[in-house]
This record gives sequence, structure tokens and C-alpha cells, in this order.
Amino acid sequence: MLGQWPLAIVLLGVAGGLAIVAATHWRIGCTVIGGALAVGGVLRMILGKKRSGLLAVRRPAVDVVVMLGIGVGILVLAWLAPGYGN
Repeated sequence: MLGQWPLAIVLLGVAGGLAIVAATHWRIGCTVIGGALAVGGVLRMILGKKRSGLLAVRRPAVDVVVMLGIGVGILVLAWLAPGYGN
């Protein structure tokens, strides 16, 4: 169970971001979500297959590109989307 800390970090970050979106501000929450996914991509790149736990789904290159791509994409969309209200 303790070997799944990389996945736990990503899931806690996404859950925290969703809580922020639901409670206060969508842009900050989406930034937290995108940052958590980008951190997951970096963790997958740095850690080996055995140490990255359930973040290792496919080959390392595919995992890193997908997680970093989605994380950076969410960050870019969160900050480029026009803000209405909060």
C-alpha cells in the first residue's frame, strides 16, 4: 500500500482541485488539477517502473507524454479561457 504514494499524490491533487472548483473558483481549481497531473507525469518520468506504482500503465514514454500533455493542456485552458464571474 505504501508503494502507491505517487498515485496518491496525483489523486489527492485532483480531488483537492475538484473541491476548489466546487467551493470557490474554477480557474484555481483547474490549475491545481492540471498541476497534479503534470506532477504525475514528472514522477512517472523520474521514478522507475517498480517505484511509480499504478502510474506505470504503459511504456514510460507513453505514460509521461499523456500525463504531461493532459496536465499542461488543462493548465493552458484554465488560464486562457475568458473568466466570467469568478
